[in-house]
Amino acid sequence: LKVGGTLIVSTPNQDVMPFDAEKFQYHIRHYTVDEFVGLVQAAGFHVTASYQQKDPHGGVVEPGQEGAFTILVCNKL
Repeated sequence: LKVGGTLIVSTPNQDVMPFDAEKFQYHIRHYTVDEFVGLVQAAGFHVTASYQQKDPHGGVVEPGQEGAFTILVCNKL
């Protein structure tokens, strides 16, 4: 991304939905919110908003970090 570009990225929340290689055969791992934020920051992004999806099978996206999925909105520094 160019400087100032926006990245929207998500991952299963390890604290809510722990990784299981048999259950999630196409995943390598899941991340806690802190791990996820740390990774995007280390890659040169600033987190501008965080959202959650509480229902692991779909559902409403809402502000927060306690859901089954964490969604981050970031800007490239």
